[in-house]
Amino acid sequence: MRGPEEWFDQLSQVKETSLKKKKKKKRLTSLENFDQTRIPSSGVVLTSPRSVEACLRLGVDPKELVKRPVSSFKEAGITDELVSVRYEHYETRRLEKLDAVRQMRKNMLETDEPLDTAQHAYAAPPIAEGSQDDGSTMIEKERKRVEMQKERHAKEIQQMVNYQLKMNKIMEENIRKIEEAKRKEEQKKKEMIKMQQEWEAEKRRKELEKKREEELQEKKRQELAVRMLEQEREREEKERQKERQRKQEAERNEAIARAKREEARKRTEANLIREREIAAEKERQRQEAEIRRIEALQEQKRAMAIERAKKREEAEERIHQVLESNQLKLAKKREVLEAKQRHNEERRIAFERKREEEAEERRRQEEEKERLRQAVVEEAHREMERKKQKVRS
Repeated sequence: MRGPEEWFDQLSQVKETSLKKKKKKKRLTSLENFDQTRIPSSGVVLTSPRSVEACLRLGVDPKELVKRPVSSFKEAGITDELVSVRYEHYETRRLEKLDAVRQMRKNMLETDEPLDTAQHAYAAPPIAEGSQDDGSTMIEKERKRVEMQKERHAKEIQQMVNYQLKMNKIMEENIRKIEEAKRKEEQKKKEMIKMQQEWEAEKRRKELEKKREEELQEKKRQELAVRMLEQEREREEKERQKERQRKQEAERNEAIARAKREEARKRTEANLIREREIAAEKERQRQEAEIRRIEALQEQKRAMAIERAKKREEAEERIHQVLESNQLKLAKKREVLEAKQRHNEERRIAFERKREEEAEERRRQEEEKERLRQAVVEEAHREMERKKQKVRS
């Protein structure tokens, strides 16, 4: 930024030059038509006398009326946000200054104030040829007037300097306040972010704790379900083992019964055979004894032949009756034995049928228990799935 003396002198020169050019009727650059986007290569923004005079009266450097790009506010160590704040502040002040000098120019046009007064004020009036004393007096007056003009000029420059310093101070104070507000806002944001992070961390911790608790409860429920399932399996295995033991015991009992029946049958048959053999042996011995006795009697008198023959016939008849009687006894015993065997077989068949019916009833009851158990397990699984879905949602 250039100093007030520099741009004041430049504006004064531009004003004098523009007044001369105005007489030649050249197109001048005013506050209404100047290019606000760039500073000309000559460095002169305004050439219109009234526009220059308005800037001089308000102490505004015409270059401050030209827009500056955002990049011109960038400096080392300054954030983009602060650069944006400086740019917006400059643009606001630029528009305010532009409105002020335009209003000043408008006032000058309305009052139709002459522009060459200041220029003529610096020019020395003509001296009359007839009097040296009057000339000296006029020179002294002119000198005093010039001194007063210089003092007024210096005061105006000092006022402009003070105004510029004041504006700079205000701008710096505004920037400081903006930076302080920005710093407080950043601090507030950091605190809010920290609070948000702490809240989210606490929320995540509670959610994780809740999830761990739910997983622990779910694990316990699963372990309980597994234990119940294992217990049910163990119970079923024990039932199957008991059933196998019952079947094996029944088979052993049946085998023992069959063996006993077979043994009884064989023993009965053996007894019958032995009895038949004993009876046959007794009969043979008796017959042999009888034959020996008959043979002994043959030596007796022939007179006794008829009687012996009769006795022999009687003896043979008795033998025949005895044999028939023994055969009937054996047949009757066989019938009794066969009846007992049939009765035992019928009892065995009835026992088998009853055992099969009981086994079928137990199997049906086990199937019903298994169906109920499966229904309970499936309902437990469905309940677990519903809870999982509720946790996910």
